[in-house]
Amino acid sequence: MKIDSKLCMAPSTDTMSTDIAYVGQVAFRATPERLAKATGSAVVAGVQRLTGPVAALLRAGDIEGHHVAAADRWYRDYVLGVEGARDPEATSTGRAPDIHAGMLSRVAACGRHRDVGEALGLCAEVRLRLLLIEELSFSAIAARLMPKDVNGRKKIAAQMIFLLEQLAEHYARLDQARRTARTRLPGSQQR
Repeated sequence: MKIDSKLCMAPSTDTMSTDIAYVGQVAFRATPERLAKATGSAVVAGVQRLTGPVAALLRAGDIEGHHVAAADRWYRDYVLGVEGARDPEATSTGRAPDIHAGMLSRVAACGRHRDVGEALGLCAEVRLRLLLIEELSFSAIAARLMPKDVNGRKKIAAQMIFLLEQLAEHYARLDQARRTARTRLPGSQQR
């Protein structure tokens, strides 16, 4: 996922699509402020990518692809529904022919984001924002949430793994309910 300074969403070609790059910068480089928050960076296809904590969990084998997909799904709903980003490719592909369709997409994303908040709670929302939006390291998150705990980094990493598992299960339940509802519609074939 890439977000430019005008809050535009575009799909990423990288396997870790929760990474952020600022399109408005010279030669697709992250701002110094953003680099100061990141734990590291890499240049992929000419675009500077920040390596975040989700990528670290994936590389360590603590989470799997469906966890990353769930994180990416939440991230897209947050950026579109809460931040109000727009997809620059939508108008050229015909997916969002006018402002009304774009607003309906934003309302749907906001509703999906709210549903996750209701299912997982406020603490999950706070941790997801720190993990996916701010892309803070586990040490930085521990410094914010449990500043006096010596083992805070390990506890935060474990919490994030558990949270991503809950998020993936939540989306799996939603997808299953949607498939079930589709098969019950009049005129649909029973399988």
